Parts: sequence; C-alpha cells; structure tokens
Amino acid sequence: MPKRKVTGYMRIQFTITYLFLLSAFSLFAQDSASIKHEEEQIKYNLFKVGLGTGAFNFDGDVGVFSKIGTVDDLRLGYTFSLSQRFLTLFSANLNGFYGQVSKSERSGTRNLNFESTLMGGDFTVGFHFDNKYMLKTDKLGLSIFGGVGYFLFDPKGDLKNKDNLQYYYWSDGSTRDLPESTTNIPLSKSLKRDFNYESTLSDPNVNYPKSTLIFPVGVSAKFKLIRNVDFYASGTYYFTQTDFLDNFTAGASNDAFWTVTGGLQFNFQKKPHEDKEKNNYDNVDVQAIVLKSDKDADGVLDINDVCPLTPSGVKVDDNGCPQDKDKDGVPDYIDVEKESKRNALVTDSGVAITDSLFLKAYNDSIVMNHDIICSVYPSLCKEGNDDKAESENENKGNSKLSAPYSHADMNNDGVITSDEIYKVIDRVFDNSTVIKLNDVHKIIDYFFEH
Repeated sequence: MPKRKVTGYMRIQFTITYLFLLSAFSLFAQDSASIKHEEEQIKYNLFKVGLGTGAFNFDGDVGVFSKIGTVDDLRLGYTFSLSQRFLTLFSANLNGFYGQVSKSERSGTRNLNFESTLMGGDFTVGFHFDNKYMLKTDKLGLSIFGGVGYFLFDPKGDLKNKDNLQYYYWSDGSTRDLPESTTNIPLSKSLKRDFNYESTLSDPNVNYPKSTLIFPVGVSAKFKLIRNVDFYASGTYYFTQTDFLDNFTAGASNDAFWTVTGGLQFNFQKKPHEDKEKNNYDNVDVQAIVLKSDKDADGVLDINDVCPLTPSGVKVDDNGCPQDKDKDGVPDYIDVEKESKRNALVTDSGVAITDSLFLKAYNDSIVMNHDIICSVYPSLCKEGNDDKAESENENKGNSKLSAPYSHADMNNDGVITSDEIYKVIDRVFDNSTVIKLNDVHKIIDYFFEH
C-alpha cells in the first residue's frame, strides 16, 4: 500500500489557505449575508427616498386648437418620494411635487394662454413586478401605481408685454397694441409676446378654489446602480377635480396634467454586518482553524503533516506519516513482515518477494503488480527497444559469449538483443533452461551496459 504523502505541495497549500482565510474570512460573513439580502431585498429594504426632476405638461381646455407644439409648453418640475415595500408585491408611497404647467392657444376664435404653479402631494399604492414570484431580479424593477392626493394651483396669463402694453390678436395673425379695427390699422403697433406670465387670472362669474383633489395613476421603472442606489423613470397622469386649472371652462371634463420624471432612489437597506443574528462569524478564531488544525489527530498539525489522512490510532513519525521500521514502503500497521531486508522488493503486505515466490505466483496464474514486474524486468515495460548490445569480445572475433551471457546469445553472433532477452525469460518461466533468475538479472544488466 503506497504512502499518501504530500510534501512541498501540501505546505504551500496550507500557507495559501491560511493567507486566503486571513484576508477573506472577515468578508465571508458579509458576502454570504449580502447574497441573502439580495435574494430577499424586499424584506430588508427598510425605507426608500426618491429625488427626481422632469417635464410637466397640461391636458385641458386651453390648447385644444393650439397652433403651438406640445413640446413648447413643457415646464420643469421636481418630485420627492418616500416608499416602503410590503408583502413582496406592493409598496406604500408618499409623494410630493412642485412645478409648472403652461399652455398657449392661437386660433381664429380663441387666443388664450396661461401658466400655473403646481404644488402638492399624494399617497399611492404600487404593484411591483420585481418580486419573488415574477421578475426575480433586483437589477431591474417595474411597477404600476394609483392613489389620491391634493394640490394647489395659481393660474396666471401673459396679457401684457414688458412695457405694460396689452396684447390684441388680429385675424391676420399679428399681435398689436390696439384692438382690431379699420381705424386702428395705421395707428397700431406690432407686439411680440415676452412669455412673462405677469397677470393673475380669475373668472368674473365663479370664485373657484385654487386647490383640489387629484387622482394619480402611472408606471415606473427602476435600474439598480449600486447596492443602495437605483435610477428610476416614472410617468404619472393626474386627474384633477377642477376645470379651472387654466382659468377657462369648456366641456364637461375637468382639467388634468401629466409628468415624466427621472431621478435617484436611495435604498436604506440594512447593512449585513449590522444584522447580528445573521452574522455567526464574529468570534471565529482563524488561527485555531488553520494553524492548530490536526484532522487525523496524529499529534502532528496539518500545516506540518506530510501524511494528513493517517488512520486513527496509527503511530507516526515526526512528519506525521505512519512508521515504517524496515523502510520497505509499507507502513508497520499493515506490514506482515516488519523486518524485510533493506532494498528488498516486497508485496503490498510488506513480504519480501523471493525467486520461488515469484515463480510460484507466475505458475499459479496470479496477476502480479505491474510496478513489481517493471522493477524486476525493466525491458518488459519498454516498448520498441531494438537496440543491440555488443559483447566485450566482439572485437576479438568471438561469436559466442561466456556464461551466463551465452544463454542469451542464441544465434552466436556475440550480440544480445531485446528479443533474445524475452526468450530467455520465457524459458525461465517455462522451466526449460537451467539458468537461474539471478543470471537473468545479470543478462539484463549486461544488455543495458552495452
């Protein structure tokens, strides 16, 4: 039975393991906990705060017949949100916004414009598709939401230019400082709107409140940037309970507005090292595990143990390997013959292989260990060797060698070939020659020497 030795490699392995654990063990608990946090992000997302900005736009009576593009009426706005996920599928959201909406209309019958500051807040409930049942990832999120809120508005109009001259819209498409009439054609001057909404608008017939309920609905997508920060994009449509957001009523439906915003959402996720119940590695003694480890309990530490898997109870040497008194390669605890001659060939049980034992094993058709055969007869394990060994007296003209080499010189040419050696060995095993096994050793040595 061969020894299970690991010398230099084993020492290097333990050294690398120790250095690796020293640098990685402190991070291991955090990494493993982080994986669990990412797999169950909803459970650990204690709170989220979102900050965003984007475009606000009006959808109401003014602008139905507008000749001005929708993009020209976009206004900048800002959003703020507090969000909490629950039941893995839903979130409760408290949102705030501040911005403006504006619209201008120029037609043959109506020439209207307004701009209104909006400030409000709402409470929404969201349904999230990034959950443990559907979109199973924390890299991308998609949600829809709806709710109720309240907002303030204050419509104003651009009715005068910077010189306090009122705008008059003529049918020819021009804007002048006097009402349209034949008399005023030569007297009027062309004006250009400055888009400064300086005039507070009001309805002479209705004293409407400038605050009301809103019902927001929308969709939002988020993209994870780092563990605690997401980028989000959101679109929201606000149904208002007023038709005076533009200070103009027409039709039965109320005014509305919509926003498209984007920003950052900060995820106040509990850090893994703060979760003491999940961190079971705070008191781990790395030195006790690595430097003082002795897996086979043979009294030799693993870092110095050349044979780290010695069976229990077996006596070992200073290197941690089973004792082998006769140095035959078979440990004493399985060695049947504990005092074999030095350098003797032995069996797996430590018994010396004699000529008689070797021949008996062959005659009994016992399959012998390949390593033993090759150590006794190296030529049998070497293929394609057709080299010739010339005898010492070849130069003397002798065609026949002296004993015992003459037994292998079958063609009396003074040269021994590998084929002739094979035939000699076969005769020995067939008992068809008087040559001894020791003589076969000499013939083989002679072959390789020459």
